[in-house]
Amino acid sequence: KYTIQSLNITYINSTEQFMNIKQSMSQNMTYYLENDIDFTNVTNYEPFYFSGTLNGNGYKIKNLNITNYHPDVPTTDPAGFNYTLIYQEDMIATKVEQNLIKHLSPENEVNTAIPENVTYFTHHQNIGIFTKLSQATIRNITFENITIICIIPGPEYYQQMVAGVIAGIADTVNLISVSLKSCFVHLASNINLRYVGGFVGRATKLTAFDIASNVTIIQKHEGNGEVVGFVMGGVIGRCDQAQIVKADLNSSFGSEAEFIVHNVGGVIGYVGSYNDVVNKTLELNGINVVTDLYLPTQNKTFISLIGNLNNEFVNISKVFHKITGQYRTEPEHFIVGLTAGRGGVNVNVSDSKLVMKSNSSANLTTLKFYGQGEVDKTQAYFGNSQQINQNYSNIDIQLINNSIPSGYTPEILESLDSSIQQTGINAIVVEQSSDVYNLGALILPLPEIPLMPQQSDISCALTIDCQILEFSTCVDQICQCNASSIFNSSSQTCEIISGCIKNGTICNGLPYLCNIQLNACYQKDGLQVEVTSNIAIIVGCIVGGIVIITTIALLMVYMRHKKTKTKVRKNAKRRSLRGASG
Repeated sequence: KYTIQSLNITYINSTEQFMNIKQSMSQNMTYYLENDIDFTNVTNYEPFYFSGTLNGNGYKIKNLNITNYHPDVPTTDPAGFNYTLIYQEDMIATKVEQNLIKHLSPENEVNTAIPENVTYFTHHQNIGIFTKLSQATIRNITFENITIICIIPGPEYYQQMVAGVIAGIADTVNLISVSLKSCFVHLASNINLRYVGGFVGRATKLTAFDIASNVTIIQKHEGNGEVVGFVMGGVIGRCDQAQIVKADLNSSFGSEAEFIVHNVGGVIGYVGSYNDVVNKTLELNGINVVTDLYLPTQNKTFISLIGNLNNEFVNISKVFHKITGQYRTEPEHFIVGLTAGRGGVNVNVSDSKLVMKSNSSANLTTLKFYGQGEVDKTQAYFGNSQQINQNYSNIDIQLINNSIPSGYTPEILESLDSSIQQTGINAIVVEQSSDVYNLGALILPLPEIPLMPQQSDISCALTIDCQILEFSTCVDQICQCNASSIFNSSSQTCEIISGCIKNGTICNGLPYLCNIQLNACYQKDGLQVEVTSNIAIIVGCIVGGIVIITTIALLMVYMRHKKTKTKVRKNAKRRSLRGASG
């Protein structure tokens, strides 16, 4: 590790250097990775508080396992439990219990490498690579194969578990071009109140741009309680303020807690402030969400993009959400919403879609949508029976099941699962990019991300049925644009945008990066436009020509002026000579 003090830059190239950041951390310091940081052989990692900027420089932090117990130490020995690993309070005596994490997988597979019993300390914990982020920016980095295991009893209701792959708590944090790949958060406890997110557990203010994830969150519970519940979110467990723009999220949530209330959000689990926040910002824009559930015994689940909006205002645009997996669909156990599972009375939503799919034999026709009366996509309010400040436009709900629920056609459309697979935004790849982001109010020239790239809502049997769109083909009974054309929602046709054609496809297979008005592809960082036409060359030639002509004109004026001055001097000299001879 070496530091350039004048630039406030520290370069990191080993696991030791990364773990030693806490020794010399500064809010004004930027920590750059010079290579992938591989924790494969590290067994003593301890999460720490971080403030400042971590720039991955396009590299990865990978193969990191964080556990709060030592399986190699006898479980009757308190030294086997690393109680200093994560923030703790109210330390109580040790306690030997059955190790619930032994049966942690959704399939109840037994992990023989984990002891059957473990020594616990009962305390409050913040769980993640970092315990807390404050005034921090994490950017241009991939966290790959991160596994976090936390075991803690704690029957007191006031105790909490706050967990996320990156951090337990985030206080004013920016996430820019951050990817989670094959990450796991496994929790086993008696604690009833938990805030768990794919990226962070709890956030006071989080701004995220260009993020992607593949995260599994599994929760085990020894006791039962209805007083409080589990909050799980694809990005954040609980937040005060959040602005999430351009994201591709794939989250799996599993829990067998029978009497716990589950608030599950494909993006955010729960919105609520510990302190009153005036003029708070809550925005979801350009997001593709796949939420896979394993909740076979749950008593009550509220699920949507936001599990519990808590009556706060949110702006949602261009969001696609697919819910699949195994879950109870009886109305008394499972309530689903387009924007919020509960507390969604103040929303503004446009160009968004919800698709439901069950991997079990559950009958989706029994689903209860969090709203009042008939589900109607033209005036959809899937939030609360109170009709306060709702504004929905161009939204849709699809149930993938054996039959369409009676009384709901044509508002709820039957669809083939194979066609749904092609509706999501392509996965976002985090690449090395220049450090030119605007971290202020996140005023960025975002690409126009279509709800369903290259696909219309027109059903078809043959390609001839798609003639109205032009440049289109019938795929899975839906008219879709060809690889070299893009669906223009304004004209409702497929168009060939010459400036966006790269290697025979629209923007190298990422059609949402095509800006029809600019006739150009956005770069993946959403900040630079690659101009593909000859306009710049033509303009350059014109400007160059003007400069040359102006230079020649000025030179001619100068030469003429010089010639005049020479002639004047010669005439003056002649007059002087005549005067002298006279």
